[in-house]
Amino acid sequence: MNASVSQFTKTDAEAALAEVREVQQGFASSEDGVVAAVDADVPSAEQVEAFRARAQKQRQRGKRDLERRHSGVASVLKTVVLNERVIGSSFQRYFSSIENGIYVIGRRGEIFVGEAAAAKIVEKIEDMLESISQELVSEEEAIKIQYEVASTATGFVKPDYIGAAAEHEVQIRTRSGLKAVGLFMRYDALLQKVQAMYWNGHIEDTYVQDIELRCKRQFQKLFNFIRSSINGMYRKGTAVKSAAPAGSAAALVSEGAQAEAA
Repeated sequence: MNASVSQFTKTDAEAALAEVREVQQGFASSEDGVVAAVDADVPSAEQVEAFRARAQKQRQRGKRDLERRHSGVASVLKTVVLNERVIGSSFQRYFSSIENGIYVIGRRGEIFVGEAAAAKIVEKIEDMLESISQELVSEEEAIKIQYEVASTATGFVKPDYIGAAAEHEVQIRTRSGLKAVGLFMRYDALLQKVQAMYWNGHIEDTYVQDIELRCKRQFQKLFNFIRSSINGMYRKGTAVKSAAPAGSAAALVSEGAQAEAA
């Protein structure tokens, strides 16, 4: 048995399972069918309404979770202001679950899947964040040059916002969560420049919509991956707990230990 895994007590394991369960509930309003409904060429009225209802539920829960504070944890408090409606909505829907999931996977993952497997999940999340960042870089560089030239022209219109789409002070407990916040803010800044270019006739509205859709899909993909990882951890934890003898201190850690030994 891996030394670090063997040090977990029954109390540790039960606390970990409860923590994973709490985070899992934050993902409960998301279903794989959402993507199919959105991607369909001609979604039905029922699908559209179901998607809107689910998105609203995600936003409501997400906004509540953004207000939560966790004592006794090294963290960063950051004020996030997002002007663009689509970016603000995506942030409210996805960020809290993403950050909570990252935190719990890093803190509790090895109990359920072993240290190596948990590290691979964390690495995959980092790769997904880096992929979003790299795609943003190419868009940012392209629009920056166009914007700098266009904005010096006489009569250039710079649209403004009468209020932010989303403004929250959030507690961030992970470096990856901090990266995710930065990506939302970069998307918002990019889209503001894209909107200005559209207002001045330099790009088509379809390009604006493409940036919006790309942002939503990228963060939904990250959200879904973390959700699947959390669900897998919880299933393994409950399966091992139910199969183990009552009172067994190894009930929830045995499977993670086996994964490490394999």
